[in-house]
Amino acid sequence: MASKEEVAAKILKVYNLAQRATGGEREAAAHRLGQLLEKYGWTIEDLETLAPNVEYHDFTYRGKYEKELLSRIAQKVVWDNRGIHLKTYYDVNRRRAGFDLTAEEAKEVKRLFGIYKVVLHEELGNVVGIFLYKHNLILRDGSEKNDEPVDQEEAERLISLLRGMRDVNIPLPENRRLR
Repeated sequence: MASKEEVAAKILKVYNLAQRATGGEREAAAHRLGQLLEKYGWTIEDLETLAPNVEYHDFTYRGKYEKELLSRIAQKVVWDNRGIHLKTYYDVNRRRAGFDLTAEEAKEVKRLFGIYKVVLHEELGNVVGIFLYKHNLILRDGSEKNDEPVDQEEAERLISLLRGMRDVNIPLPENRRLR
């Protein structure tokens, strides 16, 4: 049997959907909400007392990719937890994003953002390196040597990225002849 917290979470997701949806989706959610409330002997007032305690939480990001990553993580955490879409508040000058989250959600966003941010920058570095290689923009003086070994799986992944990049045809300046 489901715990009271699990039942509350399930009913709150349907309740939130009934609040924000439109048309047939709203009607279906309201009908399902009525069924769940009746099944568990709850009222709308009971739901309002179970609403999570949310507070404004502020996170710092660097650049547009981290901004997008942070927003997606927060949206996913809140959707998975409460079944609602999340409003994001940005202070672009300070590179900060804020969300109304529970303490547990804020902790999870911080944890996931820390993990994914490292992976994001590793992958961006790979893509930039492959881009430079593909378009013959690497230095020829040997200063870009990378002595880290690459296993077969990583090599295949990088080659796949390389193959997926489009070619760029750059016209020669008019006053320059081919050699």
